[in-house]
Amino acid sequence: IAIVFTSVDPRMAAIVPNRLAELYIEQQIEQRTGVTSEATKWLAEQIEELRDKVQKSEAAVETFRTRSGLFLTDGSTLPQQQLTQLNSQLSTAEADRAAAQAKLSNARELLASGNAVNSAAEVLQSPLIQNLRQQEVALRAQIAQMSETMLPTHPRLQEEQANLADLERQIEKEVLKIIEALENEARVANARVNSLRASLNQLQRRMGELNQDEVKLRALQRDADSNRALLESFLLRYQQAKARAEADAQAANARIVSRAQQPVEATFPRMSSALTFATVAGIVFAFLVTFLIEVFARGFRTGEQAERTTGMPFLGLVPETERKRGTPAPADGIIHNPSGPYAEAIRALQGHVLLARVGERRARTVLVTSALEGEGKTETAASLARVFALGGYRTIIVDADMRDASVHKALNVSRRPGLADLLMSRAAFQHVIRKDSMSPAHVMQAGTPIANPTGALASSQMHWVLSALQQTYDYVIIDSPATLSAADAQVLAKAADVTILVVKWSSTGRRVVARALKLLSAASSRRVGILLTRVNLRRYRRYGDEALREYPAYPAQQRVAAHRA
Repeated sequence: IAIVFTSVDPRMAAIVPNRLAELYIEQQIEQRTGVTSEATKWLAEQIEELRDKVQKSEAAVETFRTRSGLFLTDGSTLPQQQLTQLNSQLSTAEADRAAAQAKLSNARELLASGNAVNSAAEVLQSPLIQNLRQQEVALRAQIAQMSETMLPTHPRLQEEQANLADLERQIEKEVLKIIEALENEARVANARVNSLRASLNQLQRRMGELNQDEVKLRALQRDADSNRALLESFLLRYQQAKARAEADAQAANARIVSRAQQPVEATFPRMSSALTFATVAGIVFAFLVTFLIEVFARGFRTGEQAERTTGMPFLGLVPETERKRGTPAPADGIIHNPSGPYAEAIRALQGHVLLARVGERRARTVLVTSALEGEGKTETAASLARVFALGGYRTIIVDADMRDASVHKALNVSRRPGLADLLMSRAAFQHVIRKDSMSPAHVMQAGTPIANPTGALASSQMHWVLSALQQTYDYVIIDSPATLSAADAQVLAKAADVTILVVKWSSTGRRVVARALKLLSAASSRRVGILLTRVNLRRYRRYGDEALREYPAYPAQQRVAAHRA
């Protein structure tokens, strides 16, 4: 916080802000202490109420637990433990009953089927029966031995057979006792199961009642736990509030960093500061205006803008030439001033064309067009044709703008029959091709106007003409109408190897250029190069880093000699 106080009295100018700062700190301490005290008092009242609620809720829990008998031992209540034990005992009793009934059923089935019940496991395991069986075996062996020497009616043999019958009756009697014992065992097991199940059912009914009580007990316990947690939370906040109150009573959040000193001179008005501020504000305003002009500018000012906005390759900049009466045409500047900025810019464009490839072969047919009229496409095409021809390449420029022919004006020649007459079969090649008067280039003018130029350019006759020219010349330069004025440029773009879109620097709208590129891209899959023309060099140096200047390639005498040659 900065306190600014202005006074005509230097002493008051220092005393007042210092006292205001001291009062502010004192007031802040009082406010913080008061707020903390109120919070501490309120917390103390709430803690007393919560303690009473905790005591009552915990007492209610214990009272209900005692009345319902829900005492916990080893994490569970006594009825729950009894229920667990009864379930375990019932499972054991049912298993024992099943085993006893299985033994009894087996013995009964053996007895009913007439099979020897003596083969039952319980019979075989009886010591008494085992002893009787041993006696039976010995007696049978003795009878068999006596039968070999005595007749069946012998008294001694009959006595032994009577003993054997008596022994068998004893064994049968013992077997019946074992079966009776199995029946008793099954009855006892069944009675035990019934008893345990009755006890279990009674305990389950009791558990149902206890479960309802346990639900009520859990609800009471939750209330008690909630009150206990709330009490602990309030106790913690109370301790924190007390600590904060003690700290607030000792210091404030603010402190005086620098006290006001009595000034030795007046602070207002200061002319030097006002002038500095006005200068800085003017510079900022100028930059802001320049930025807004750049943002809302219609056309392209640099090659980087053109490439970033259109996505097409940038081919170069062509400077603006003087257009006063008596000055040579731009295409004538190639001859009169071969080392000037304009000529160098056209030669740079020639370099791009020389490097262009269509598959494995070099590009030979170059279409020069623009989005709108008056952007310099014709003078660019004428200049490019003369640069190629002066470089030793067999070059012809074809004026395909049958609506507004202007190649003859750019080259300063009279109008003659040309492309239209050739397409309509009114003239032959030798009648429509003429040599440029200032360069080795050949010229095919637009010729006599026809009713449907687009249809003529799209005809097979035009395809034949271009094929014938490509066989004769190294490069064929085609000047077409503006792309947005007629469909001729789209038709020619499909047949050309390279398409150059001439855009007037800082003038042609960016949307207009985008629309023209869309039409050309729809006609041909080859990319379109962007060439910015009529660049104002003085204004351009504000935006671009590229250098457009004249290279003194020839001394003055050599330049005149080259022109005469």
